[in-house]
Amino acid sequence: MNMKWIRSYKLYTEGKSSGNSSKAVTELCVAMLLINPNFLDKLLDQGQKRSRYTENSLVFVNDLRNLLFGNNRLRVGSFNEEENRFEESDELSVTNNYFSELTDGFDIEQDWNKLVKARNLTRSIQDKILITNKLNSDDIKYIYWIGPNKERGDKEDLVIELTDGDQFPIVLNSKMNLTKSKSFNSLLDILLGENISEKLFPEYQDKWDKLTQEWVRIIYENAKKPIQLHIEKFIDPDRIYSIKWEDYFNYKHMDKKYQYLGEYLPEFDKNILNLSKLMSTIYENPDISFDNPQEVKDEWSEIKTLVLNSNIIEHLFTETFQDIMGEDEIERDSGNFIPATGKMKERLMKVVLDLLSAKEIELNYLHSNHYYKIPSRGYFRDNYDDFRFKFDYHVELTSDNNEDKNDSQFDIKVELNGDELLNIDLRTGWSGGEMSGKLSTKIKLDFSDQYNLIISENI
Repeated sequence: MNMKWIRSYKLYTEGKSSGNSSKAVTELCVAMLLINPNFLDKLLDQGQKRSRYTENSLVFVNDLRNLLFGNNRLRVGSFNEEENRFEESDELSVTNNYFSELTDGFDIEQDWNKLVKARNLTRSIQDKILITNKLNSDDIKYIYWIGPNKERGDKEDLVIELTDGDQFPIVLNSKMNLTKSKSFNSLLDILLGENISEKLFPEYQDKWDKLTQEWVRIIYENAKKPIQLHIEKFIDPDRIYSIKWEDYFNYKHMDKKYQYLGEYLPEFDKNILNLSKLMSTIYENPDISFDNPQEVKDEWSEIKTLVLNSNIIEHLFTETFQDIMGEDEIERDSGNFIPATGKMKERLMKVVLDLLSAKEIELNYLHSNHYYKIPSRGYFRDNYDDFRFKFDYHVELTSDNNEDKNDSQFDIKVELNGDELLNIDLRTGWSGGEMSGKLSTKIKLDFSDQYNLIISENI
């Protein structure tokens, strides 16, 4: 072992923190185990922890590094945009710099379990990546390690290239995010077309005003007397029905001595300057603020469902869908879903691609307890005619204590060649507290049990 290299390595990393050697170890161990399933047997099964590893774990990292320059099927890889494929990267300086900038984050004693997990991940890849067949070492032409050439936004860690030329980019030890949150305005622009979100407020101004007035009224009328007195410091109760949505967030404490830092309100143990902040704080502390918290919640849910969910969001959907699809085409099936055709199908395809974070290359998300194959955008283009999209949008008032149940709902079903592939549940409500002024959509992806098989059968 070249101790000079180790000393230089340790001195260099004192001022560097651009990478984690533990992550690199996991990736390289998985790559080598795919090529040689017995790669870690002497360490893991026979207990032969080499003394030079226990004395200095960086030696183990360096041994893995040397494998990249050896005559084997492990290569440093990068993406060739012209060929739309991964290939070997021959810039050795990039790889050397990558290792020199790793933090000293791997300790063979403390991180022993990561070697075990690397072997378990490898076995999972072997069992799942080909869907219907087991991946054997002989099937592999090269394993490309992408670490040194990763750019911002790149997710793939390893790429398996088979002897027949097929490539499988893998995102290692990473869960596919099945729940997401997205700005409602951003979703509208994808779903309904650019700049549609700009209609959300000006074209429904009277509805937003009504929603604001009812919000303030419900809280004021139901608040305990001390809380009412606080509200009266910000607005005259007789003016509640003159409040405009666009002005609501500008109302401040009327006493000039509190118009910069706000007044300390002991009930909530905080200084409050704006009316909007006061109202949300009152609502978020129902036991302090109201004698009848559940009645307040139920009344507000009813108003929100009618005005926000139905008169604003659902109305915007209905009007825009009719423009996109044509009024005669909007017919519901037996499951009360609307089959998407023409431009509406294109819109829903864009939504699905965005939610799946589909790229121009396939990505295989592999974690210890799940595996999802996300095809390339080209896959969706090539199979476009075989995809079927259905959607449903509705409001539903419920007494369930879960606030999400009272949010505006939008559901999408995706089928491929008649097989159910994916269900998407979208619920739009306030982010950052009720009447915060910001709408966001909570998204839940529900993959079919046969999702990976269905995808692979159409590649």
